[in-house]
Parts: sequence; C-alpha cells; structure tokens
Amino acid sequence: MLKTSTFLFIALLSGTIFWSCNDDLPKDTRFDKQVMVDGYADLITHSFNELGQAIDDLNTQIAAFNNQSSITEFETIQDQFLEVVLTFQAARLFDIGPIKANLYMSNMAQWPSKNAIILSSISGTEVITQSFVSNLGANQKGLYGIEFLLFQDQLNNQDIFELFTSDSNAEKRLAYLKYTAQEIKTIFTDMNALWLDTYKNEFSEALENGVSGAENRIYNQSITVIDEVINYIRLANDAFDIDAIAPNEDNLILWNSQYTATAINHLIAAISTVYLNNTQPGLFDHLNFVNAKWEDGILLADEIQDKLENAQSMLSNINNMESAILTNDANIESLEQELKDILVLYRADMASWLSLLLLVGDNDGD
Repeated sequence: MLKTSTFLFIALLSGTIFWSCNDDLPKDTRFDKQVMVDGYADLITHSFNELGQAIDDLNTQIAAFNNQSSITEFETIQDQFLEVVLTFQAARLFDIGPIKANLYMSNMAQWPSKNAIILSSISGTEVITQSFVSNLGANQKGLYGIEFLLFQDQLNNQDIFELFTSDSNAEKRLAYLKYTAQEIKTIFTDMNALWLDTYKNEFSEALENGVSGAENRIYNQSITVIDEVINYIRLANDAFDIDAIAPNEDNLILWNSQYTATAINHLIAAISTVYLNNTQPGLFDHLNFVNAKWEDGILLADEIQDKLENAQSMLSNINNMESAILTNDANIESLEQELKDILVLYRADMASWLSLLLLVGDNDGD
C-alpha cells in the first residue's frame, strides 16, 4: 500500500512539474491541447447531430403510426427506438458543463422509469395532452418511459400492438407515446442550441487544467458513464438500494428488452471512441505523450484500450442479459470485473499521469 501510494504521489508530482514547465518547452515538444479539444468539439457536434436525426425519425414514425396503425408500422417504431437509444449512448458521454447543469440528458432518460405511475396515468380519467406529459416527473416519460410502452416481456409484438389499437385505453396510450417523444425532441433542440450557440466556443477555449478544463470534463464524464454501466449490469439492488438482497425485475426494463446487449455494447464502444477521440489526439494519445506506464512497463494507454475491447468481446458470450443478470452468470461477473478494472485505471493511473482532477460522485462501482 505504501509503495503504491508513493508511486501515485510521484506520478502526480511528475505530471504537475511537466505542466508547470510546459510553457517553457518548444511547441513541437508539447501536447497540443487545442487540437485535442477541437477534435472533441467536433465529436460532440457529430454525436448530437446523430441523436437529433434519430429523435426526428422516431417522431415521424409515431405520427405515421397514428395515421395508419399496422403491425409493420409499430415494429418500425420499435426499431427506430433502438436507433435513438444507441445514438443516446454516444451523446451522454458529453453530459458536461451547462448541458449537465440544465439536466438535458437526465430529463431525456431518467432511470428507472416509474412504470406503475405510467399505467395509472393511461388508465386514469385525465386527458393525455402535451401539457400533461410535460408536467410529469422525468422518470414517468423519456426514453425509459417509451421503452416501457413499446416492450413488455410478457407480451409479444401483436399483443403490444393491440394495446395501442384495440385496447380500451389505446388512444391514451398512443397519446402518451406521441407526446413523450415530442418532449424528447424539445429537450434535445434546446440542448443542441445551447451547445452550438454558446457552449461549443467556451468548451474549445477551455485548455486549462482543473475542473473547468475541457479534457477534465471529458475525463470525469467518462468515469461517470463507466460507473453507470457497472450499476446497470450489476443491478444487485432495488433502484440502488444497497440493503436489497436481490434485483428488482421492474428496474430492468431497458436492459431486459431484446436490445439490452446491443445497447450496452454501443455504450462501451462510445466510451472507447471518446477515449481515442477518432482521428484527433485524445486521452489515449495524451497518455502516450507522457509515456504513461502501468505494471511491468506496459503502456497505460494500451492497457485501457485492450480492456475496453475485452469488455465488448465478453458481451458476445451473453445470450440473454436479463437472465444472466438475475442468475449471476459468470460472463456477467467477468464483464463487470473488466469494467471495474477500467474504472480503477481511469481514477488512479490516468488521473495521476495526466494531472486530471477526479470529481467526487455518488456511485463507486464497487
């Protein structure tokens, strides 16, 4: 323990000395943060564009279903919902700065959804309008609310289709779906405008070290998302109630649909994309620039990349995520451990080598 603490202290001190002398070094011997941050800004814009298009398409298909309610149209909505979920995985890696402060991402997807309240609203006497949906709590709508409406384990697609067409509450269920999707579009439009009109320039100019620096924001949100993935996979509690002794299946909604493994795989891929920053320098390149080493002289950058790739490979061994979670499948445990290892490498080793400031969060991923 003393040896490890001493190493981390020396690594942190070395990183501090490196950056404090940075301005005295020739430009070609310094890590170009401006290029890195501009690359991240482009990545953010791209991910937001893809999310916006997916949300627009979902709204268009729901409107088409409203006019011509066929099982084919319904299944098209299900497929498009998956596209929204997948593009959201990448976009949530940029829940930073005023995007986070204004709760845009959390209002689009507050987990877990309160399914009993959703059903109560649909079967109640109040008319479902845009205003009604807007006044609901975030976990009574959003992506998780939509997923609950579109997928139910006990029913096949024909049965779910009939809930929207021939059930006594079909009209209200469809209205709930339509207005929830429209509200997601409104939230996204406001978020994207904030990014393009104001925050993008601020982000690109935030080259300093510390909490407000662009690299530090990207780093901390990556940790937050890795931590969340561990909790989604583990689910050894009732809505994060550490005193519960078994998972509550009602909290598995998004993660027990047929899209579970695909969604988690896409999220891990998004973490990797942010780590590498596409063709521009990113956290991976910054670690290599300072010659960050791990155990036995292994490059830290390569170790993290290998573990991210391993996590994705492990997902291919899981056929049914719900049953794997509920039965403590060995593959689930291996995936969880791999992500925990990545989390440690981010929190301790990467932070020390790059002099990044780790913010305190509520979830520890243990």
